Amino acid sequence: MKKFKVVRTDKGMDVLSTQLQNLAKIADIVTTDDDQEDAIIDAIRDADLILVSGAHITRRIFEEAKKLKGLLKWGVGTDSLDIEAATELGIPIVHCPHYGPQSIADFSFGMMIALAKRLPLLDRDMRQQGWLYPEPKYQQIDLPGKTVGLVGYGRIGQIMGKRCLGFDMNVVVYDPYKEADANRYPNITFVSLEELLKTSDFVSIHLVLTPENTGMIGEKEIAMMKSNAIVVNTARGAVFNQDALFEALKNNRLGGAGLDVFCNEPTDKNNPFLQLDNVIVAPHLASYTKEAFEQLDENALKKALAILNGEPLWDVKNGILRARA
Repeated sequence: MKKFKVVRTDKGMDVLSTQLQNLAKIADIVTTDDDQEDAIIDAIRDADLILVSGAHITRRIFEEAKKLKGLLKWGVGTDSLDIEAATELGIPIVHCPHYGPQSIADFSFGMMIALAKRLPLLDRDMRQQGWLYPEPKYQQIDLPGKTVGLVGYGRIGQIMGKRCLGFDMNVVVYDPYKEADANRYPNITFVSLEELLKTSDFVSIHLVLTPENTGMIGEKEIAMMKSNAIVVNTARGAVFNQDALFEALKNNRLGGAGLDVFCNEPTDKNNPFLQLDNVIVAPHLASYTKEAFEQLDENALKKALAILNGEPLWDVKNGILRARA
């Protein structure tokens, strides 16, 4: 029996690593050397399935993949994929949104506590000086009674809200898609984005990136925020205008930021945010726990097999519920 051909992008991410042996029973698996458009096209001309993490899959790639039955996003966000082109060509886009929400919420909350307690600064200066004495830059912030604004209230945002309520914080939420069901969510208050930014001591982002919310928090919105407000973003870098955010942090217009995501990934050591003392940075690994990645791989394998075997699909982003023939 002839095997299917599956192409993996994002070599550094080791996509589906714990389940590759099971997929290999029915498919030959090829991993691209890099994620440039031409390299992906060379690999997928006769492929049945693309497994992708963060690589950009363009219209040209879809058009050249004549045998492609479907694309499986190993993860949640699909902003790097030309979904319109895939839809026109009858190619289903399947993603894996049901993994790691607690991992990401915990990471977001951990960043928030670390910034409030000045842990990165204390750790760095202690290592350099051996001992420290109280001075204004080391003064910490208590969480009880403070207001945290959650921008987006899906699975991750809701878990983050529970963490914050457990620390006796006030929780306000901006999410126009959830506000209609506000009665389902006790102990939180839905507000406008403007009110959230003006009243929150902490702002945590939990959105899937869309054209509508790209750059939604820019210079004008940042100017509304408290001068000591702390920002946490484990969603997508492009929710913020990066130049405006950098200037606010550099000039101490904000109290600090925890950033797991950036507009251009992978970033490098010249990224200006890496030079700021009031910023904690991480390389888009908020979901990187053993438990979350095992769950992701198991879920992705089931969906890969469904695509290859022509079975009904679920968690489809573009409404095409069976593989392209």
